Amino acid sequence: MTVEADRVCLTESLGAAVALAGARPFVSMGTATLTYREFNSAVIACSTQLSALGLQAGERVLIVNSAAMQTAILSFACAKLKCVFVIVDPGTSSATMDYILHDCCPALIMGDMAADPRYQAVNVHPLGTTGWLDTRRDSPYVQKGTVCILYTSGSTGQPKGVAISNSGLQFVLAAIQQRLSYLDDDVIACYLPLSFDYGLYQIFLACQARAHVVLRSPAPTSALLVRAIKQDRITVLPLVPSLWEVMVYQFRIRPHVCAGLALRSITSTGQTLQTQLIDEMRGFLPHVEVFPMYGLTECKRVSILLPEEYLSKKGSVGRPLSGTHVWVCDEHGASLIPGEIGELVVAGDHVASYWTSGKTVNDDDVFRTVDSQQRLHTGDYGYIDTDGFIFLVGRRDMLIKRRAYRISLSEIESSLYACPFIKAAAVMWDAEKDMLVGVVVLHPLTDKRVEHIHEYLSGVLEAHKLPDQYIALESFPLTTNGKVNRTALKELWLTRTQ
Repeated sequence: MTVEADRVCLTESLGAAVALAGARPFVSMGTATLTYREFNSAVIACSTQLSALGLQAGERVLIVNSAAMQTAILSFACAKLKCVFVIVDPGTSSATMDYILHDCCPALIMGDMAADPRYQAVNVHPLGTTGWLDTRRDSPYVQKGTVCILYTSGSTGQPKGVAISNSGLQFVLAAIQQRLSYLDDDVIACYLPLSFDYGLYQIFLACQARAHVVLRSPAPTSALLVRAIKQDRITVLPLVPSLWEVMVYQFRIRPHVCAGLALRSITSTGQTLQTQLIDEMRGFLPHVEVFPMYGLTECKRVSILLPEEYLSKKGSVGRPLSGTHVWVCDEHGASLIPGEIGELVVAGDHVASYWTSGKTVNDDDVFRTVDSQQRLHTGDYGYIDTDGFIFLVGRRDMLIKRRAYRISLSEIESSLYACPFIKAAAVMWDAEKDMLVGVVVLHPLTDKRVEHIHEYLSGVLEAHKLPDQYIALESFPLTTNGKVNRTALKELWLTRTQ
């Protein structure tokens, strides 16, 4: 089956929703709720004022705004004017913010940077006291055909801008909807930053399905997460693994809170979700459908595992989306047979390009053209079985050669997650010292200690896969997208071992 996506723009999709469901709630945050008609009116008012400022098609608007409702309105307003919106989390470090500012060359900057004396604020209503910053003198470039630029989290290096085209956006929205089947009476949680594609696309998917999306920023944690899901009457819950862990832990210590949830489905992406956590969630919420997914900012979504496929394909992230082609290749780019491990390579209309200093570019290590088709070399390693299901092994830097053995750090992490007294785990590799280090967060109520971990792992892993050292932390550092920040984790580990 193929996806036949009507390549409409975001505002045309919103217009269709207004025509069919204008009085229904679209976006809520706090005590405020906008219907589709009210949201569309706000978009028109915002785009009128943007146009009055002289914005031209293809120019960038950098949004650094802690008010998620305003960010959502502004995104659609930019799309209406064929401008390019760039959403950056307000918590981004100053160094990263300066890099993005220089890289995307915005014509206007909106939001929490309004207090920065380096820029001239331009007052725009009805967006409250939030200012606009006019930097058009530094923006000579115009990039046509791009809806938005999404910057990667930068958890393993400098963030990269990914230029998302309208055709690619509409293609992948239709393909995701084909698998997830959002309904018009769904209430979708968006507890993730809108600078994160997984959060931003919830608004687009909701609009496509005429559903209701609830924004919360920052994401509720601990007991507040389950409370928010109940209070918001959430039926569709997109989670990253760190929030999944929080939710499962709350169910472990307070099983009674499972009652009264309106949930019908949970999705997960961002990092590998351990099967132990999926099994626990399915046990606590047997009536809820679970969708493990795999994707990258460079193409949004690659595959989705359907609930009915989970037991027979446990550990898989599903089959490629309709219209998406995936190969497993060796280091020379040759395709491998089913079951052989290699790098995952993706092709489809949703494969994007990088944006660098005012123009789209193709990094030859990531994007390669074969037979006039752009292919994305993901840097993720895994295999495809004979039925076409993808199984991830780990990132390129999660596969190491040690003492003549090829070792997957992801496999060691999975074994640590399976340990009953470990809440979270990561494995670090120091090649210079030839040292494997297991970094863990122990369950608060356990009486076990770090020294018990080695004893447990010795029973499930071969000797050459056992870490040389274990470090226990109270919690893991996370990126603004809720992913484990491995760079910060390594720095923390090195500080402890000095």
